[in-house]
Parts: sequence; C-alpha cells; structure tokens
Amino acid sequence: MRFGALRRAIPEVTRCMLALRELEADGLVFRDVRQVVPPHVEYSLARLGEEVRPVLNSLQALACLFQGGYRTKCNSPGFWRHAQPVSAWRLLRTGRGNAPRSLHGTSNVSEAQKLS
Repeated sequence: MRFGALRRAIPEVTRCMLALRELEADGLVFRDVRQVVPPHVEYSLARLGEEVRPVLNSLQALACLFQGGYRTKCNSPGFWRHAQPVSAWRLLRTGRGNAPRSLHGTSNVSEAQKLS
C-alpha cells in the first residue's frame, strides 16, 4: 500500500504516525521502491510484521472493549476513526475504569458490557 493511500484510508493518523522508516528499520514492514517516474514506493508487512499481526488484532479488540461512545462496530474498517486508544491505554496502565471483569470468551462489545 502506498503512503498516500494509507493517509487517505486513515485520515486521522498524523504524518509522524505514518513514518514507516522506523517500522522498516525494525523489520516490521517492507519498503519496495519502484524505479519509475514519478517515484513509486509501496509498503507491505514483512515476516515479523505478519507475526505480530495477531497481537495487534488483540490490542484492537481490547481497545474496542474499553471504548466508550463507539459509533461503529469494532471489527469494521472504520473502527479506528472513532476509537480513543489513549483512553484504553490509560485504563490499562492505571487499572481505573469500568473494564469487564473477564475478557475470556467475549466476541463483541455487547457481550463484554454484560460482564462488567
């Protein structure tokens, strides 16, 4: 996926967040530079990036569980447009908030809310 396409797909993300060079240096993404005019660069997940994908998916699901005032289903592509990961991070870091007592076996927000 090209940098510009990523920016359009996630308009709320900052340029700094999309600085993929660090991810490339860490071996998470692969940068493919095409020698054409105009210059063309595409990014894809490297092997390590594919290996951490389940962890990132779990973090997304966890953020969804703790998301207050969500406007979209958590598994939809637009979830991150309305998510507040900072709030979820603060909740995880401080342990404060109305988190579900158990996350085991929950498949969506409504099930998780029943547990809290």
